[in-house]
Amino acid sequence: MNRKLFLGGAALCAMFTLSSCDELAKIEDETKDDQNQEIPVTPVDPSEKDEPTAELKPSEQKVKLQEVGQEIMDMCPASEFEPLAAIAESFANSVYASEDYDWGTVEEWFETELDDAYSSEEKVTVSDGTRTTEWIADALILMSDHTGLFTLTEDGVVISDYAGGTKAVCTLNGKTYEAEITSEGKVTNAIYVYTEEDAYTNSGYYDENGNWIETEVYKDKEIYTVGVPEKINVSVSENGSPLLTLTAEFTPSFSKEGINLTTDSFATKITAAINGYERIIEKAAYNGETGKTEYSETFKKDGIVIYSAKVSGDAKIEEVVEKWEDSYSSETYTTIKVHKAQNIVASVDILGQIQVYGKCSDGMEAYEELNAVWEAYDAGSESEAQRHMNNFNTKFDLNVYYDGGSNKQAGIEFEIISYPADYDRNGDGLINNDDCYYDIAPVIVFNDGSRYKVEEYFTEDSFSSIIESFEAFCNSFAEVIGFEE
Repeated sequence: MNRKLFLGGAALCAMFTLSSCDELAKIEDETKDDQNQEIPVTPVDPSEKDEPTAELKPSEQKVKLQEVGQEIMDMCPASEFEPLAAIAESFANSVYASEDYDWGTVEEWFETELDDAYSSEEKVTVSDGTRTTEWIADALILMSDHTGLFTLTEDGVVISDYAGGTKAVCTLNGKTYEAEITSEGKVTNAIYVYTEEDAYTNSGYYDENGNWIETEVYKDKEIYTVGVPEKINVSVSENGSPLLTLTAEFTPSFSKEGINLTTDSFATKITAAINGYERIIEKAAYNGETGKTEYSETFKKDGIVIYSAKVSGDAKIEEVVEKWEDSYSSETYTTIKVHKAQNIVASVDILGQIQVYGKCSDGMEAYEELNAVWEAYDAGSESEAQRHMNNFNTKFDLNVYYDGGSNKQAGIEFEIISYPADYDRNGDGLINNDDCYYDIAPVIVFNDGSRYKVEEYFTEDSFSSIIESFEAFCNSFAEVIGFEE
């Protein structure tokens, strides 16, 4: 892609996300309130139902997995994307993509918006042998609140007033294409402040102004203000008929002074649709006060759910100030720490035929046990490493079910895999057991007691039919979008 097309396109996209600092006065600040919407996302444990299905042998489950995979590929043929690929090809061959096309007005707009949305200042002061350099940056990013009509003509882009929102229009093969973004509701400020301070003491020197300097202090303060509207709508149409739509809804509750991860909350719902496909993020939310973290999404084709996923858990995170120092220097900086990650529950459903359900009682303890595995190996104790590996597995419960049944068909565990010495890893001049290495890998455990490493179960021979179908599936898409060799 030529540089002018890239810059022009980037600027055209950026008009949806940047605005001038002067527009900050238009934003309605919202102080934090306690009226947080609570729509719980609770993955259902299949084992709590009383609807057992026929138990499948490991070999039968291979057949089941391949059948479901083939069904998904049959539902999503590449041929359905040929019209969209044709539009993309027409644009790539149009005057708009030529090296000589004039994106100048868009580039100028983009540069102006960038200059207005970002400011920085550097101050240097000297006092009592200490030279302090302060760098302060202030950035404003508005997710909406833009107006303007960007018309792509054969001679270049023309920018004109448009009160309805922000719209880009072009004509291809006698058809009119429009990309538009609008917003609804008031805009809430999300303010994030990052600070860092470094200090260095040396033997001393005279600066350019003749001041004696023994300590250098560097202070960095960055303030990011993001304007979040209640709703954003994005659409791309052909002669008025929608090709793509996206709606994002936001429910923020932010502290006015700046984001406080221990008290603030945020929830999002996003729906995107293109060519009969829909991806719906029903909820992506975090509540600092309760610690509840939730996420759920669904992917559909012509109204049929291909997969759905949910996850929830209890977390406690906060922004803390940390300091490191020795005799000659010190560093103070802000960082985000996770103090709790408990009661994590997740589920995935594929075509209503494959369900995966898992939970983790304590993610922090699991992380500590995992670290202890490697520390035990470093200390030369395989038995101690295995003990910590067993403890790690007790923190997880991950199982596979079929057709909405309540009976587990397989489980997932983690185990230490030993790999033989293949060269002198420790550099002692010998190739022996001391040069073995270890890894942690998931293992599939079936109800008959058989255990398979993932690569042992999903072999090319056992899954040859689905592998061939998948290769053909990928090639068909490559052919449609023009990436075939």
